Amino acid sequence: MLADVPAKPYPAPSVDISNTTTSQIKVRFLNANPDNGGSPLIAQELQMDDGNAGEFRVIFSTSEVFTYIMTKGIERGKNYRFRYRVRNVNGWSTFSEIGYITAFSIPSTPPAPEFLSATGTSVTANLFFSEDDNGSRIALYELWIDAGNDLSSNFRKVTTYDGIALTHTLTAADDSISPPGALFRMKYRAKNVDG
Repeated sequence: MLADVPAKPYPAPSVDISNTTTSQIKVRFLNANPDNGGSPLIAQELQMDDGNAGEFRVIFSTSEVFTYIMTKGIERGKNYRFRYRVRNVNGWSTFSEIGYITAFSIPSTPPAPEFLSATGTSVTANLFFSEDDNGSRIALYELWIDAGNDLSSNFRKVTTYDGIALTHTLTAADDSISPPGALFRMKYRAKNVDG
């Protein structure tokens, strides 16, 4: 059997969000295609565009086997395209599918909830948006509350909060807050794709 160029590599490049920030992207590109064209792979090449759907350029080429690379000098919020190919002695494979990766990190912490009003069976709080989404649109907000009258109690997520309203009323019936006049601690966070 005669050797040929390697088959198209897969999967498409993807992001490792644990090491991706607003100024760097950790790109994973491990070829899972076992079809090497009948000859061992001797090189791999990763390309990316400029974040504006421009031309691809080589950012990494090696004879070693790598599974990821850190890219730097990027702009937050831009959607970069990545692709890679592999080579044996007969030449380069076609490029992988394109992976689309945005430079982002967790949103900034929103201001703390503020007390607005209370009745014998409810508490209403004002909530505020984060000042910075850090490159990825905020998907939702979460409101958390403790057990009340116990500064060491654990927080629990408020399941009646819709994740977008700028005020929320907690009730004894729906949120199990009691007794009237209890002191509660609340916390609030924004979430995007990164967390």
